[in-house]
Amino acid sequence: CPDSCRHLVRVRSGEPAKIIAEEARSREADLLVLSWKGSFAAGHCGVVRTLLETAPCPLLIVPAGRLD
Repeated sequence: CPDSCRHLVRVRSGEPAKIIAEEARSREADLLVLSWKGSFAAGHCGVVRTLLETAPCPLLIVPAGRLD
């Protein structure tokens, strides 16, 4: 990471979207980056959908897995 870049990795337990939003808010994050497979099937989009509604900063959603 360049000297001017700040990043943090933490491990927490709980409801993923709530924990992610709380961390972003408490750290005054500028951006959240999420990896997602793009499936809207039941049980596959809950965190992304919730963060789209509740995130305190912009989201960058990148495709999960290999791109061919």
